[in-house]
Amino acid sequence: LYHNRPVCIKTNHKLRKCSQDSKKSRRMRHRQTTSRIAIVLVFATLLEFSQSLVAVELIIFHKPPNVVTSHQSQDQRPTVYEEVERRMHQSSTLEELTGIQSKLHAIGRLDVDTTGLILLTNDGGLVHHVTNPTSGKKNIPKTYEATIMGHHTDQTLELLRTNGVDLGPKHGGLTQPVDHLDILSYPTAKSTIVSLTIREGKNRQIRRMFHAIGSGVMKLKRTHVGKLSLEELVPEEGQWKLLSNAEIRDCLEWKPRAIQASVQPSNDQKNQNRGRRRRRQR
Repeated sequence: LYHNRPVCIKTNHKLRKCSQDSKKSRRMRHRQTTSRIAIVLVFATLLEFSQSLVAVELIIFHKPPNVVTSHQSQDQRPTVYEEVERRMHQSSTLEELTGIQSKLHAIGRLDVDTTGLILLTNDGGLVHHVTNPTSGKKNIPKTYEATIMGHHTDQTLELLRTNGVDLGPKHGGLTQPVDHLDILSYPTAKSTIVSLTIREGKNRQIRRMFHAIGSGVMKLKRTHVGKLSLEELVPEEGQWKLLSNAEIRDCLEWKPRAIQASVQPSNDQKNQNRGRRRRRQR
């Protein structure tokens, strides 16, 4: 209280009142300083976030056989990301040729032996939009061309059109009826080529659907995703194309946006993280 005595004498206020005013003044100055610091931090965060934003990019790739849809291969077979980069240019990387700085993800996996249309993007929201059956009012359709065992007719395939088939509890249960199922040709007396469109994305769904009706898939190729056509955009195996914003919006019903770039950890950081995990396990 006594350090406020000169103020009280000068202003004719009581000593306790001066002490309360002094504490209030200090609190106000502290709040103002804290507010200024918070504002500066907010602006700095926004500036850093805006500088790390990148555009959504989408690559359509005609996947050849014997290529793995994964970031890492368990054997000597190449991944789709390595295959795209290899076919771009011998002396350039994917980032240098496309300007894509963040990590790419496949929209819907294809088996190692399955060929055809696969999409690679840096937008996780777009992956969810296309692959998740509950992500929107309309599920994105996917069309496949399959060579199946047996001489099939419309009657033998009717179950897939009307009710769907049960894949078992381990593999997703009952499938939805296919949107379209057309018989294209009979290459041999014991095989049939069909075209079918589904809106689900269960693991190995096409192969398990035909197995459930007593047939089997000998060859499988994805030809369409949404309105994106393999034959129109990348007809040859190994071809790729960077799609425009208009194509993304019109063909996949997705509005392109700016997203935050994902920073890839260096090898030193990866080794440090592995060391921390090992110490925790001990």
